[in-house]
Amino acid sequence: QYLREYTPYVTTNQVQLLLRDGFSIGGHSVDHPMYGQLSLECQIRETADCLQALTDRFALTTKAFAFPFVSDGVEDAFYEQAFRRGIFDLVFCIGRMPNSTLGPAFQRFGVESDTAPRRVDQLICREVERQLRDRLSGYRPAGA
Repeated sequence: QYLREYTPYVTTNQVQLLLRDGFSIGGHSVDHPMYGQLSLECQIRETADCLQALTDRFALTTKAFAFPFVSDGVEDAFYEQAFRRGIFDLVFCIGRMPNSTLGPAFQRFGVESDTAPRRVDQLICREVERQLRDRLSGYRPAGA
């Protein structure tokens, strides 16, 4: 009932309109798990099944993947297999970045927190400051 009343997800027609208007879409997994808690086999299956379904439905030319939650705890073997097997063409991480140079990986940041600034410029400044501070201090997230 909630989903019918509030429709928090985009519909197939809305996605088709976005694609027609020049936007791209990507996958976010099948079951929205914490990837760092899954085996490598499960990580690959979650990602491959999601992106294959999107490609079949919308004829995607670029397969983009964004981790649900965080990429912390995900080993480089995941990225290496996914890029080599053509499961995705690019990946958006939130947290640990891969050491792999097999394909493009981009850092993203969450905005869902109750403590996140409400203005986009403040949010971006806070995230850039955090990333710079981490790089200057030599910080590497666990597993990096």
